[in-house]
Amino acid sequence: MKKKICVFLLLTLIMVSGSVYAKTIVEELDDGNYKVTFIYQAKLDVSEMYLAGDFPEDKVIEGTANNWDGSHPDWQMTIVDGAWTITKILKKGTYPYKFVDSDKNWMKDNEADTFVDDGQGGQNSVVRISSGKMKGEFSLTGKVVNKVEYNNTDDEHDPIKIDNDFELNIKGTIQDKLGEGDNAEKVDRVKYSGQVNIEWDADDITKIDEMEIFTPDTIELWNTKVTLLTDPVDYTIGINTKDLTNSMDPLGLVDAITDSEGRENGTTNPNDLLKNGNYTRRFKMESKESLPVDFNFAMTEYLDNTTEYLQDEESYGLYHGYANIGKDFNLNGKEVKIGSHLQYTQDVDGKLTDTEAVFIEAKPIDNLTLKAQYTALTTKVMEEGSAWKIRVNISRLEPAEGAENKPIPVIGEVKEMHLVGSMQDPAWTPSDKSFALEKVAPGIWEGEFTNLKEGQEFKIMWDTDNWNDYHEITASYETNGENIKVNTACVYATAGDFIYDRGDSALLEANYKIVDKKASMKARIKSGDFSLTKYKGDFTVGARTMSQNAYLPVADDDVMEDADVGYRTAYAKGKYNLLNNLVLNGELEYKVASDDKVVDDGEDIEEGDALSRKVATGLEWNKPVKGLDYITGSIEVDPKDTDDFEGEKKEACFETQTSNIPYLKYLRGNIHNRLDSEVEEYYLESDLDLHTDKIAYVKPNVRYVKDPVSGYEDDKAIKYGLETKLHHLGDSEDYIPYILLNYTVDDNGADGLVENADYEDQDDNDNDWKQKVYLETEFRNPKLPMWGGLTTGLEFQQIEDNVIDYTPSDITKDEQYYVADKQRFIDWYSILTLETYYKFPYSIRADLCIKYDFNHGEISEYEDDAILIKLTKEINKRSTFSLSYNKQDEDEGEDYYKAELETVF
Repeated sequence: MKKKICVFLLLTLIMVSGSVYAKTIVEELDDGNYKVTFIYQAKLDVSEMYLAGDFPEDKVIEGTANNWDGSHPDWQMTIVDGAWTITKILKKGTYPYKFVDSDKNWMKDNEADTFVDDGQGGQNSVVRISSGKMKGEFSLTGKVVNKVEYNNTDDEHDPIKIDNDFELNIKGTIQDKLGEGDNAEKVDRVKYSGQVNIEWDADDITKIDEMEIFTPDTIELWNTKVTLLTDPVDYTIGINTKDLTNSMDPLGLVDAITDSEGRENGTTNPNDLLKNGNYTRRFKMESKESLPVDFNFAMTEYLDNTTEYLQDEESYGLYHGYANIGKDFNLNGKEVKIGSHLQYTQDVDGKLTDTEAVFIEAKPIDNLTLKAQYTALTTKVMEEGSAWKIRVNISRLEPAEGAENKPIPVIGEVKEMHLVGSMQDPAWTPSDKSFALEKVAPGIWEGEFTNLKEGQEFKIMWDTDNWNDYHEITASYETNGENIKVNTACVYATAGDFIYDRGDSALLEANYKIVDKKASMKARIKSGDFSLTKYKGDFTVGARTMSQNAYLPVADDDVMEDADVGYRTAYAKGKYNLLNNLVLNGELEYKVASDDKVVDDGEDIEEGDALSRKVATGLEWNKPVKGLDYITGSIEVDPKDTDDFEGEKKEACFETQTSNIPYLKYLRGNIHNRLDSEVEEYYLESDLDLHTDKIAYVKPNVRYVKDPVSGYEDDKAIKYGLETKLHHLGDSEDYIPYILLNYTVDDNGADGLVENADYEDQDDNDNDWKQKVYLETEFRNPKLPMWGGLTTGLEFQQIEDNVIDYTPSDITKDEQYYVADKQRFIDWYSILTLETYYKFPYSIRADLCIKYDFNHGEISEYEDDAILIKLTKEINKRSTFSLSYNKQDEDEGEDYYKAELETVF
């Protein structure tokens, strides 16, 4: 292995620069606040872009707050210098955020300093703004959090715990001076940045020994890199950094921008080659403009000590390296670019695979671009009869975020383990233990299965046959987290024997653009950028081939569709501005199998069989007639593909929105029909215009689905609701600034629209109700400026029949939807929420939250934050001390006490 890596280094010695497409610029103002500019340099073709995140009212100096509102007009971004940009004045603090485009796609900022889990299987970006930065060529920021915690759960007095976190961020340059005296010029020679995280915890304050006091639990370096700036090459060494460098080739053999969770054809983002931890060591080189060629090189080692079972080593790393070189030149007055790509990837079984490509791009005439690429690659297929080996080391398990108070297996106490997942019949049946693991050593359980297939998902359960026990081992070596997916880089699974061979891929493509001279001139005059060009039409035709079982683990996911079969495809796509406000688009694809393929489920595929016959067309029509803001529509037909409901893909989507019409500010409606499956979905929403400033808005909406596939009663489902907000309430406005009312109906059982993953309207995947009424208002007293008012929320939920259709295990004991002394289930579950705060002298603030359960006649035993009391003291600009009690903390459980000192510098 070492010899191969050395050969690779000697052969390539080149590297790709990172394609930074988002960043945040923070500037400290004289008043102690901060001007923060968020920049996103991608998706310039969408009509709108917004910044959304947790920006509370008391932290936003100018403008309105934002509580994850992806369409707030005050948070809409504008294009400045070729990038979406927005600037806000904020106080110091920590702000999670994402970018949201006009198609409601939520994107994280991959260049953010840190990330946090977003609760949906992805990540939110985080910008941390702190005071006290040192000026000049060196900056030092950080945060220290000291916590003392105590739980009093079920009358069992847990020990007092200590949790200390230290974060240090360093950034700067080392400069050289060129010249003498007043003519001397400072030149950056070294750039460095990094983040040090130190954790020191104690589970029992009474049992800390002397060594533990001086020994941190973890010391980690994140986003740490040092770059030597030379001419003509920059050299970078990085530890636990992300690499956002795409390959130069047209096929996209390295896609480092697209998140892994958005991929459907087995590829992954190269930053996620190891699923657990992703500790990396990286060496990079990139050329500068002074060189006559563009080249880049990177070699990355991915470290993860939970994968020692993959080989007979205690710690095991994967390697991934790539090299690109490209040259632009002029040939008889025509632009030409030639290039090459080289990539090495170490597979999960230790095998080193390689990919080589050459490509050319040429512009023989204005606005016509021709592309060609040939790629030699590795093919990989599991040998017939090989088994997937699943291994669990209990000592490695940790609870997933948000599941800290749920069970975790204990070595010596586990009696059995088995797989539960999509491979079962019926699927996801926890009582079916046919996929059982065996105990091979203390804390080690193993199993080998020939009937697992790549792409299937599963969980590992222990000592249970039902979901209610939360005995689930899930992805990333966690409990009660995301499903595990069977693939060659699965955290738990290693395949038996693979057969490696050689294959290839080829690409021919032509793109022609029609310039819109009039629109270009207007854009140039408006922007002042006279290189700006607007196009009236954009058309692409091409052909592509891919060998069967091609192994390109970090490539563009789209080119890997049907790669397990192998394919030859021809395609055409284009869009044309028929009018200034009307864009037509279309796409054609014809794909056939390049080889025979034996299929486990379904008919075998023979060479030449059609894999795709796609025909798609659509339009975008802005302000087509007076009174209409837009009309969009699309139709897609592919007899060889399936829709979401396993029918032949025949889909039609249309949407339109009116402008202000009598009694309506707008009316938006859309239709989405899956014609072969006979599934029809209709949605309508509006905002009533009642010509009174006392009503902020009245927004009704309805979604109707005709669905004979999913098992709805009468093959139909409907969800509708209305929300309204009253404000400017006359003389009482100073005391009651607003009244909010929301009413929602989703009377379709456990598979109602809110829960059904087949539909976009997923407000709450865990709801138990079929009707919900929510009323909220705020009481203030202008004579008490230090009082934050009393926010009062009253919620009524009519519980679904299936949720309460059972016999309690103990009829004498209350449950959330069962009252023991009346021996009856709750039809309407009712909760009153009261929230307030008061600012005392000496920078002391008290917060209080109470949730009262009307059904049980007491402070709720089932809602998080049923009693939350928090006292906060701002010691100075950098330090805050707080004491809190939570009757039911979402992560820490019942009766949770915490003392916390946070220092930001």
